[in-house]
Amino acid sequence: RRSTPAQLQKMDKAIDRMEASLRNPDAADRADRDFHLVVLQACGNEILQSLGAVIHELFRATIRRKYWKAELFRKAIKEHRALVEAIRAEDLSRAQQILEAHLLGKPFRVGLGPPVRDGS
Repeated sequence: RRSTPAQLQKMDKAIDRMEASLRNPDAADRADRDFHLVVLQACGNEILQSLGAVIHELFRATIRRKYWKAELFRKAIKEHRALVEAIRAEDLSRAQQILEAHLLGKPFRVGLGPPVRDGS
């Protein structure tokens, strides 16, 4: 399914809010959540959207706070921008690779082909 211009704009705005909130980890985390929820919305799967919201809140309450570091937010911002670029270009394969690397915490090269594989 193709993302709408409005969804792409929401993704961009969430990334911008995240970047503007680097000194406020709670706000940056909420912008990160909003980004992921818009991506799920763009997929068109209501079950994934509902599960995504619940999982994010559970994860946030139990684990996520220890990752509230500006350098990790900066890394996520770079990955989010690359994902939106791939979605905008309708490059499904690239978007899937970026999203997989992002969610699994694996490194990838922005704009330089597929994610770097670490042998796992």
